[in-house]
Amino acid sequence: MASRFVPAKPRGVTWNGAGDCVIFSHSRQENFSRTVWITFHCRGIPIPPPRRNGGNIDNKELVAGTTLYLPIFTDGALFSIGDGHGAQGDGEVCVSAIETGLVGTFCLTLRNDMRLEWPLAETPTHMITMAFDPDLDDCVVIALRQMIDLICARTGLDRYQAYALSSLTADLRVTQVVNGNKGIHFMLDKRYLKRG
Repeated sequence: MASRFVPAKPRGVTWNGAGDCVIFSHSRQENFSRTVWITFHCRGIPIPPPRRNGGNIDNKELVAGTTLYLPIFTDGALFSIGDGHGAQGDGEVCVSAIETGLVGTFCLTLRNDMRLEWPLAETPTHMITMAFDPDLDDCVVIALRQMIDLICARTGLDRYQAYALSSLTADLRVTQVVNGNKGIHFMLDKRYLKRG
């Protein structure tokens, strides 16, 4: 099945800059289950390894209805999407999931008011922080710190309270272990992000 990408980028908008953030959301599904290769990159940098700007993320939570926030680190960044998966478990372990074409409607929104260091996702029920590194232990530390920052910003809790809340309520998952840089994601139910 061939992939079809329908961008909803406003005319005249350029991805101009370090520090900007782009919201990538799936608004409609047509034979479309998972997106896993989503990135803003500059020429000459390979897309597949997952890293701070996206890449071959292989996160099975990125389905229709999910919003993915990606940091942009370079002027004139290019957008790319591909490597759709019809099915994949957490911790993709043998290089291949059920590969499929991507068909759907996607919306790209530039956010100059949002600063990110790592990809962040939002489902209807959860916030998801992500990290990628050759060492899974380092991934855990990075994704956890991102989650603690998110909890503090949204709830007003201090870092110690946010750390305890993460231990009690967040789910730590191995995203994948096959793409050079391994992946970890933390999932937190959004009900825990309400100010008390």
